[in-house]
Amino acid sequence: MKHKCEKCGQEIKQLETIKIGNVEYETTTHDFNKKLKEIKIPKGWRLWTAEECIKLHNNLEYRKKLNLEKCWFFIKQPFDLNNKDKSVARFGAYSGGADLNCDGDPSDSNWVLGVRFCRDLK
Repeated sequence: MKHKCEKCGQEIKQLETIKIGNVEYETTTHDFNKKLKEIKIPKGWRLWTAEECIKLHNNLEYRKKLNLEKCWFFIKQPFDLNNKDKSVARFGAYSGGADLNCDGDPSDSNWVLGVRFCRDLK
């Protein structure tokens, strides 16, 4: 995947990823201050799920490897009721803990809110 650094504008050829089980996860949040509809999810990749965020954040080793100490990013909406209108959720991790905020309107943007992708491996 090719991305541009939000701070310096230089192209980042590939973001760092790690494999956990049968899933490859990006270790860096990117595409800050964009609405979800402005973010192109590459073919074969997807947003993280709430279950993945909880599992990975609760494991100290994975939390460090994935740089989850301070991050906010869009995740797949965990509630079927909200999937009808393409709502999303926000996952946040910081020194005081982590939270899952389900009012992450996909038409919102925020300088600290970005995205991380993952993909299922065969």
